[in-house]
Amino acid sequence: MARYYTIIATILLVMHLAFPVDASSLSITSPDIDAQMNEYYHTLNYGSATTFMAGSSWTYRFNGVVQFDIGALPSNATVTGASLQLFKFTNSNYPELYAKIPSLTRYDKIIESEVTWDEASSGYSWTGGNPLSSPAAAISCPVSNGWTDDDIKTLVDYYRDNSMSLSTFSIIIRGNALTDRRCTYLTKEYTGSYGPRLSITYTLPSAEVCPDRDGTTLYCGDNGTQYDGGTRCFGCD
Repeated sequence: MARYYTIIATILLVMHLAFPVDASSLSITSPDIDAQMNEYYHTLNYGSATTFMAGSSWTYRFNGVVQFDIGALPSNATVTGASLQLFKFTNSNYPELYAKIPSLTRYDKIIESEVTWDEASSGYSWTGGNPLSSPAAAISCPVSNGWTDDDIKTLVDYYRDNSMSLSTFSIIIRGNALTDRRCTYLTKEYTGSYGPRLSITYTLPSAEVCPDRDGTTLYCGDNGTQYDGGTRCFGCD
């Protein structure tokens, strides 16, 4: 009988015991930057305002700029969802709005206390954020005031796919035409916690427990990568 127990112990020793894929989330309850840009007052900064507007009049546009630090997102994560929450405060005629990515080489040049329609910061020119035509994510302006919840996963994916800095994840919120429709949202400067929020869900690769050569401890094999203090490994040999 002892011989059979030895066989079973040996089988367990050499098995790679796979853990399930880890599901996690990253929730950011306040942005680094949220501000309005006004095409008419194109040199005016709204960084300290308690609201920002997105949309247009019949003759000029209002764009919002929002920036989050999502650098805590693991590099080996697979993003499964990303949602932007805005607190809708008021509106005029329910505009069709979109979140787009500004066309910049350095997103750290966006400074909240300096950003205008003409400039991301003093001496760093753009035009209303220079948003790229794609990708784009629809942003809601509901009838009732309160929190919205919009899918912007395509924008997070674009940042990661193009190796852009996640610590300055920036988006422009705007309409596509001069329609005299606009929506107003609260910023982080408003009393209470009503500024833009971002929630990202993701999974991590499955990990394996790797039995050591002497059968007494766990280790990561020559082809493995240490994970979770060395008790769980990727790519056991």
